[in-house]
Amino acid sequence: MKRKTFTTLVAALCLAVMGFAATPAYAATPGDEIIGWKKATIGVYDEAGRIVFQPYTRSIDGVSAAHLNANALNRLLNGNKQKTVVIPSGTTVSIDYTIRIGSNTTLIADGATIIQKVDNCGTLSNALTKTGYKSVQNVRIQGGTWKNAVNKKGVTAMRFAHGSNIVIDGATVITNYEGHAVELIAMKNVTVRNCVLKAEGKKKKKSVEEALQIDIATPKTAPGVYKEGGKKFTNGATCSNIKVLNNTIVGSRGVCANYASKEAKYKNKFHDKITIVGNKITGQSAEGLALFNTLNCTVKNNVIVTKSARKSESYSVGMRVTAMGKSSKAKKAKIVIQGNTIKGAKSGLAITSQTGSKYKQATVKSNKISAKSGKKSALAIEKKAVKKVVNSKNKLSK
Repeated sequence: MKRKTFTTLVAALCLAVMGFAATPAYAATPGDEIIGWKKATIGVYDEAGRIVFQPYTRSIDGVSAAHLNANALNRLLNGNKQKTVVIPSGTTVSIDYTIRIGSNTTLIADGATIIQKVDNCGTLSNALTKTGYKSVQNVRIQGGTWKNAVNKKGVTAMRFAHGSNIVIDGATVITNYEGHAVELIAMKNVTVRNCVLKAEGKKKKKSVEEALQIDIATPKTAPGVYKEGGKKFTNGATCSNIKVLNNTIVGSRGVCANYASKEAKYKNKFHDKITIVGNKITGQSAEGLALFNTLNCTVKNNVIVTKSARKSESYSVGMRVTAMGKSSKAKKAKIVIQGNTIKGAKSGLAITSQTGSKYKQATVKSNKISAKSGKKSALAIEKKAVKKVVNSKNKLSK
């Protein structure tokens, strides 16, 4: 026998919305339904105990399907109880505000397409509730194509902040060249793997926004977080143990671990333990890969390319590791760059320091590195940046 549950409330996330309660309803029996507005079924439990989302395909009483879908998904995904939600393969789901996902949640969207109908509004994020990497925990996003129907401004399609233990696996996330496909702000223990993160639309020669941003939480580096949570959530927290594995990534800049360039208070904050393995990374108008203020990092078996035409500028480096601030921990930090193909213009690979803060060791081994400016510029490692350099079996070319 099927059981039904029904709740409503008024919610406001990206836009003023009306709809469902923030606390999901749960059931234990296969076939049990979760009922939404106007007694429509928004979820059905399957034999595995998963909630299979039932999308709206038309408006009801003047409320658009996009709005009803956003309300329904927000209800199903919110809250911190353990749950799995499935967006059925083959479905196209329109939404009109950013969905908030709670902790202990698996979202399976293999074969589904989620389209944000509102310009300058993302598809998925978490609420800011706690610092200390506790706002959102234990989340898995599997599959799905996530994109905006209209994207005139720079927007972050998928954002996680102040959380830990997140996996994004097999998703295609699309932004434009002024935005981010995925942004990780003050996050720990995150894996992004088997994904396509890409920018589409009009390219600008001087755009520097990355498809994947690994960010520090400050008022200027994370203005959206500052607007939502204030000073408490823009406290200079950085990222740690971030793994980027077997993805295809294309943006104005491909991947960047960011630093606080305009806030002296936070300039000496460093990310730590970043692993980049097996990816194809392209920067159309800036670096393929830029790791600023990053302590221990491993970059192996990637193809990293910049297509920047600014041959005399630092943005045209294929890959860079640069200390923009000072950290006492740098003297114990190790950089491993191995087995990559790296192509740049001004230089292929650059390891530099703007402060004299030295890394303990850089191992640069078995890479194919090229620079349009010439073979001599392919590999540039500043003596003031690294105490010990292991440079072996690299093939340098123009």
